[in-house]
Amino acid sequence: MREYFYQLITGQKKGIIAFILKFILWILSLIYGVLLRLVLWLYEIGILRKHKLTARVISVGNITWGGTGKTPLVKMLAEYLKEQGRKPAVIIRGYKSKPQAQGYQKIGDEAFFLSQGSSIPVIAGKDRVAGGIQAIKDFSVDTLILDDGFQHWRLKRDLEIVAIDCTNPFDSGFLIPRGILREPLSGLKRAEIFFLTKTDLEADSISEIINRLKAVNPTALIVESMHRPVGFYSLLQREEIIPPDKLKGKRIALACSIGNPQAFEKTIRSLGLIPELKFFFMDHHHYQPQDIDKIIDGCRQANLNTLITTQKDAVRLKDYSEKLSSLQVLVLQIEISITRGRDDFFNRLSRLYPA
Repeated sequence: MREYFYQLITGQKKGIIAFILKFILWILSLIYGVLLRLVLWLYEIGILRKHKLTARVISVGNITWGGTGKTPLVKMLAEYLKEQGRKPAVIIRGYKSKPQAQGYQKIGDEAFFLSQGSSIPVIAGKDRVAGGIQAIKDFSVDTLILDDGFQHWRLKRDLEIVAIDCTNPFDSGFLIPRGILREPLSGLKRAEIFFLTKTDLEADSISEIINRLKAVNPTALIVESMHRPVGFYSLLQREEIIPPDKLKGKRIALACSIGNPQAFEKTIRSLGLIPELKFFFMDHHHYQPQDIDKIIDGCRQANLNTLITTQKDAVRLKDYSEKLSSLQVLVLQIEISITRGRDDFFNRLSRLYPA
């Protein structure tokens, strides 16, 4: 059902039934827009309270539903601030987290990914104000990075960063549930920095995206970046990194459950690999044994012995390492690389901390 709904709002479903459903969703999106404006107004006049904490708060969010490359940006920010002698913590909702569960399901896949191999505290929970208070109390942090914070108005912030996925910046322009916009584009007036991601995958449209952002918010800093592929590592161990050119021309299968699987596929193709099978699931999908059987059977029938996935999916696929042992499962490691506006971006961060 979720997959059908996503295909519907992104225009992949056609026909009279899809048209009727889209019309109904459009009506619902109008209602959603009115309620959204009401909530914002209540915050503006002070009926709904905004909380100010003692630590600096940097919000990293987006205006669309789905992946924008926000998680690698949060990770890069946290690591940079730590290198500068700051004490950051990440405050994250922990989507699909199950407190009674174990492993990644306890705090959610994104929170688990952010916490791996890092001493930076990651606090997951629906109440981000309480999470911030906990981080300050338990870890004496001086900076809170609010993951997915653009629509979280309860917590006052010192810097508002909005990630824009250049492969699908605004989609159809409709609000949810008819489209993938979380709020009207006019909401971008609140942003102080637009952080453009995956610019290398949509080089021809960057100027158009920038002009549209400037029309809404001419004063915001615009930073351009790309997701730079570092290499591949085995699902079982991360010690050895395989350079991308070692796999050039190789026939492979892809498996992922992220917000923008097309961008992942585009990156893999740009490295010279040949995806002959694709197993794309809904964002944050919890893999089931039947999903793994489908992947293994598909690869066997297509005579493929290599499966490539994302770092966030690796968190969820790790539980099936033994079941997947007949395949070489490789994880694409990427990192954020700022291609334009780097100095301005880090100077803006440093101004949060007066000497």
